[in-house]
Amino acid sequence: MKKIREVGILELDAVMPIERAAHLTPWTRLMFELGLQRGDTLLGVFIQDRLVGYAMLQKIADEWHLHNIAVQDSLQGQGIGAFLLEAVMDQAREQNLVLILLEVRESNVSALHLYRKLGFTDDGVRKDYYAVPGEGRENAILMSCDLT
Repeated sequence: MKKIREVGILELDAVMPIERAAHLTPWTRLMFELGLQRGDTLLGVFIQDRLVGYAMLQKIADEWHLHNIAVQDSLQGQGIGAFLLEAVMDQAREQNLVLILLEVRESNVSALHLYRKLGFTDDGVRKDYYAVPGEGRENAILMSCDLT
């Protein structure tokens, strides 16, 4: 059974292997620590008390900015990302937030499909936003989900 709860700074040891496996340019532990120290929310999805995915969110006014999301690589494609993102959207509504914003690599077809399926719309492009190790830069697709 999957559960959602906030992840604290003392649990970052469970976050980091997922982060490193999921991203071309993973966040450092310090990036997570600084986000949590400034009050960002780190939501985790747990199966049998084991962290299998997370989402890092920053609240700005009445919006949540989804800065980072990942699911353990061996469990991708099993609906965990959708479960997590739907929980993010539910919690945002509970907090009376009106919008969720994010950027996603234009090459991340599975993430783009999931976001669009859950109601996110394309808002624009950030040219050369992401580093691609050994290859240069990649565009980001700007997306949002109106929760009103």
